[in-house]
Amino acid sequence: MVQGYFNYHAVPDNIRGMNVFRGLVNRFWHRALRRRSQKGKYLNWERMQKLIQTWIPPAKLLHPYPNQRLRVSYPK
Repeated sequence: MVQGYFNYHAVPDNIRGMNVFRGLVNRFWHRALRRRSQKGKYLNWERMQKLIQTWIPPAKLLHPYPNQRLRVSYPK
């Protein structure tokens, strides 16, 4: 789900919004795992960081600026 969101919203000048979204997903996921797990009290933030690095992709721009994307040079 997160990768699909990043694929759609990965436009220039939106990296801050994507990082905010990723941070909120991380926080809500951590809260849900702690609440639903019987061993939730042992899931500290250091262990959660390892899970995040494994399963949540980093935010990066995938679509260039329109003037770079639409610049076409045909051979003459």
